[in-house]
Amino acid sequence: MKNKNKIVVSLLFVLAAINLTGCGKKAPDEKALKEMLPSEIIEYSIDENFYISNIKNLDIERRQTNDKSDVADCIVKLEDDISDRIVYLSISSKYYDKGGWQINDWYMTGVEEITLKETPDADVIEPEILSREYVNIKKNDDLSVVSPQYVENVYTVEDKYKYCTISGNITANKSLVSYSESYPMQYHWQTTVDDSQMDVKWDIEGTWYGEHDYYFTIDILSLTEESLSWMAKAEYDTTTGGIGSYDVEEPVVDNYEVTGNTYSTLQLEFGGSIVYPGFTVMIYPDEGIIGDGWKPEDSNSPFERQE
Repeated sequence: MKNKNKIVVSLLFVLAAINLTGCGKKAPDEKALKEMLPSEIIEYSIDENFYISNIKNLDIERRQTNDKSDVADCIVKLEDDISDRIVYLSISSKYYDKGGWQINDWYMTGVEEITLKETPDADVIEPEILSREYVNIKKNDDLSVVSPQYVENVYTVEDKYKYCTISGNITANKSLVSYSESYPMQYHWQTTVDDSQMDVKWDIEGTWYGEHDYYFTIDILSLTEESLSWMAKAEYDTTTGGIGSYDVEEPVVDNYEVTGNTYSTLQLEFGGSIVYPGFTVMIYPDEGIIGDGWKPEDSNSPFERQE
């Protein structure tokens, strides 16, 4: 009878030892994982302003635990005075005989979610719009959209210049974005301006006159978004040349300027050399310029329509 008692006591002692050993390898719980989270997950920046969040909560969605390794997919909620963030992570932990459980690796399993605690002012886009130097511009308050991470304003423009009218709506938005693929997360405010609804109507038909090494007149017959039709006549000093007719070569019609490069159909002789005289004209909303080659602004010679 005494021997049987000894066997029972011995078995209980062995089972207790096994249980104690197993407890040492128990996978880390939520509290343990929170304490082991790397600092780069907690830190983030917005336009190079750096912040450190507090860990509000960590939930384990699913996990796989082996003898000395553990993989846990977690949702981590962070907060600070600036924002609330939700982070989706897969955390791999390893058990060391000396040191216990430690995070061995981790990676993002989803896009981080951020919610700012303060809504930006609706006028945060104003500097970007005003830098475009529109004269008569007005914000349409009824069409404004404001949220913590997104601001959108619509502006109406009605500008009248000497040679064109610029009118229509401009939509501008400012949004908080991040292109970070790893932590610490870096956010910045991105501004996008859509002026595709703007309409530029040119009024440049008529007879233009300019002087640049010679006298000339240009009759601009028509202008569309893709073509410019004109007739040009250049008059040179009678001792060195004559009258040449010009055609437009690859005219460029931009929103805010019209550029035309010309070539001559008349060969002129200067000191025994054959010359193909040419010039470029550029018409801006309030002025015209004539010059050589593709850089008429270097000469700054006036080019004006005869009223």
